[in-house]
Amino acid sequence: MNFFKTTAWTLHNPLKGWTLQGLSLEEARAVVATLSSAEQNVVVVWNKQWSEWHMLNSETCDALYVEFLPKGPTPPDIPMHLLEDAPDEITEVRPVMSSKRASVSRRHSRYIAKVPCDVIVGEHIFTTNTRDISGGGICFEEPLPEWVAGYFTVVIKVVESIELMCVMVEDQKKDKFRAEIIDGNQPENTAKFRTWLESAGFPLLTK
Repeated sequence: MNFFKTTAWTLHNPLKGWTLQGLSLEEARAVVATLSSAEQNVVVVWNKQWSEWHMLNSETCDALYVEFLPKGPTPPDIPMHLLEDAPDEITEVRPVMSSKRASVSRRHSRYIAKVPCDVIVGEHIFTTNTRDISGGGICFEEPLPEWVAGYFTVVIKVVESIELMCVMVEDQKKDKFRAEIIDGNQPENTAKFRTWLESAGFPLLTK
């Protein structure tokens, strides 16, 4: 009997900070099908027949990449008017009793800020400026090079440079301008960055 089909799987995503345990093969495949390419590069997998964890993108985990075909009728295309003006950073949606629409709140205030910075991946360095910044993300003036993928470092070049670990924001079109700051990777740097940002006096981005 094939143990891949009969035993439980565990997936851990350090990028998003979640762990899913006791998954069947079909459930694990369904989860993998929802992961971005950046997440697939960092997620680790364990099966109770193994003595150690394995990277999801290793050959050991090839069984989890079988195409996932959802059951049931195929839903219609999502109307474009529902996708317009989606905010960059949404942390919660709370229904409002007096309105037919839900209210959306941002986790961090976003500021209009042109600040020099370096984007670093290995030995590659891309020098540019920010266009706007929040405590949770950065939008750059210029599109990021194709070699920027997975985890990368952004150095904010102020009086005392601040180094942040970032990842590309998902679902961007051809040109990639936005990065998400990884909380918890370098908490002292993230705290320093947010303190600097709140005290810098940049104008708020209201759109």
